[in-house]
Amino acid sequence: MTDNNNDYEKYLDVTSSIRKVRNESWDYVEKRMYAIATGALALSITLLSLTFDKGDGIHCKCLIISSWCSLVLSILINFISHYISYTEAGEAIKKIYSIMKRGYRYSPKLVNIIIDKHNCITKCFNIISLITLTLGVCGILAFYIIEIVCFV
Repeated sequence: MTDNNNDYEKYLDVTSSIRKVRNESWDYVEKRMYAIATGALALSITLLSLTFDKGDGIHCKCLIISSWCSLVLSILINFISHYISYTEAGEAIKKIYSIMKRGYRYSPKLVNIIIDKHNCITKCFNIISLITLTLGVCGILAFYIIEIVCFV
């Protein structure tokens, strides 16, 4: 009986750790990615409206529009990624609890396998979000460099 209580204490520690990481990740990364993407989007739109008259002087419209779309896509993917991360962490906790409830002994290796499986999807979304954010910001920079250097 003592082993089962000890295993249950380990379970509580692990699930507490998962919840803490999940919540910190949700807050920290989400805020930074949103701040960069929305800031770049807002700043580029503001600069565009201040420097060009009604779009007549813009030569690289496709570049700026695709950059904006990339930033919006980054925001959406980031939201989806963190939503999945949040729900997947809850599913991992449920699976670990189910294993412990059936009387299996605590196994850090098994817990790590469960957590890694759930983190794989989130990692893919985070990489895609980072790529689209980078493309959006680089596209905006390229747009202004081309417009200033070539057409002013």
